[in-house]
Amino acid sequence: MAADPDLDGVLDQGLLFKITGFPSPTARFESLTMFGVDDETISFSQHGVQLEFDLRPRPGLPYFPYFTAQKFLLNWALPGGVRLESETLLARTGFSHQRFSLTFSLGFVSFELCSTFQVEAHSVTLTPSLNLDCGWLRIFAQVTGQPPGFIGGLVVYGVRVRARMGDLSLEAIYSLDEQEHDLVLDPYVARVSLEGCRPGEGGRALFRADTYFHEGPEWGRLDLCLQGPVTSGLEVWTKTGIDPGGVCSWGLGARWRW
Repeated sequence: MAADPDLDGVLDQGLLFKITGFPSPTARFESLTMFGVDDETISFSQHGVQLEFDLRPRPGLPYFPYFTAQKFLLNWALPGGVRLESETLLARTGFSHQRFSLTFSLGFVSFELCSTFQVEAHSVTLTPSLNLDCGWLRIFAQVTGQPPGFIGGLVVYGVRVRARMGDLSLEAIYSLDEQEHDLVLDPYVARVSLEGCRPGEGGRALFRADTYFHEGPEWGRLDLCLQGPVTSGLEVWTKTGIDPGGVCSWGLGARWRW
């Protein structure tokens, strides 16, 4: 079971060693080293209110975390609102891709010029989009092109609403085209999130509940996260996923900053 099976930078299970640096006031560099475990040697099960974590050593299969992928990220804000990003990904089997992207805006329209290099392929894309964000409301929209370089139309593919009340924040997002634009966790089309956060001396204490829905709307899943500081620079958290069948996932993690 890889730490990041879809290689999107989000760990589904495993360990992450992250280094962040700032080469300049407008540049940010990150190194993410990811580790995973084999799902034939570790399992999680739920029986009523009893939770079981099973470790089964088997010859030839690693049950300790092993290297999964290495990712290097560079985000650089240039003058004029232009943003340059670089992503290098080395998977367990070797080189995966090198991606460069340049994002700039012309009024309400943003453009992303992306160049991706792979072992046997190279692609260049230009993606226009609209900046329809007024803080509490954002409309996700994409501009469609029409030869020879004119704007042909507008496609709305999602809506997001945010509200804040003291230490509590509420966010609701609905995806109109989840196949082409990944706004929420698959295979759902909507998410409602409630988050409470309170800063402390050793860090921040956080509680978050993410509720996912299918079309209908029909309830599909509830993710609960509780995070808090142990000492200065050390945070621990636990995450639990619940679907109509019961507890479907559970995780425990820690983050150490120095």
